[in-house]
Amino acid sequence: MGDVLYRLTEPALRPIRRVVPTVGGLDLSPVVLLLLLYFIRLVVHWMFAQVGF
Repeated sequence: MGDVLYRLTEPALRPIRRVVPTVGGLDLSPVVLLLLLYFIRLVVHWMFAQVGF
């Protein structure tokens, strides 16, 4: 199970891990990815609201 999750998430988390350092041994890249996805979702919803969908 752990190997499957690693293989699914590593392509998205690897670029973030290069930029965001670990803090006190904690990997914050999943949090950064979730915040980025949330921001993208907000932008897409705003764009559709402007168009009238």
